[in-house]
Amino acid sequence: MTQSSKSRRAFLKQSVMGGAGVAISAMGLPASSYARIMGANDRVNVGVVGYSDRFREALMPTFLANRRN
Repeated sequence: MTQSSKSRRAFLKQSVMGGAGVAISAMGLPASSYARIMGANDRVNVGVVGYSDRFREALMPTFLANRRN
């Protein structure tokens, strides 16, 4: 493994600048625009690991009641 010549101060400065860029770009996209994204309101697939009594009695009936074909 090789040592990087970047100092801790330079790394932190670059990380903060990158984080600020991501935060600013996310603020420019209002929540109403998410509805216009293709596939944003499509079906969500749910996988179940384990098949306990709690799932059979509570979760599965809820999933089946809200099922759309």
